[in-house]
Amino acid sequence: MDNTRLVLVFALSFVFLLLWQAWQRDYGPAAQVATVQTPAAPEVVDVPQAEALPPAPADAATVPDASTSAAQGRRIQVRTDVLEIAIDEVGATIERVSSLLARQAVVSGPAE
Repeated sequence: MDNTRLVLVFALSFVFLLLWQAWQRDYGPAAQVATVQTPAAPEVVDVPQAEALPPAPADAATVPDASTSAAQGRRIQVRTDVLEIAIDEVGATIERVSSLLARQAVVSGPAE
């Protein structure tokens, strides 16, 4: 019995394949023929050349240390019904996240 069912599944799949191919032939997108066009000779255009830059002064090579001049931006406070978030403007880093639901559970005490 199982073999008969398997043969019927394969036969039905083959019929669906033939129907799909016939539908593609009748209603599917038409095959497009690719035409290769040879480009015309490029026109010679005068491109201006960049001027040579003067050398940088010697004192411009010093870069301040990143650890000593780390800029602290303002913190943006975002408060929703579930979370309270502090976001630093410099680098858009999340500085602090706290759950308001956990705070309510601690304040109200355990349910009895």
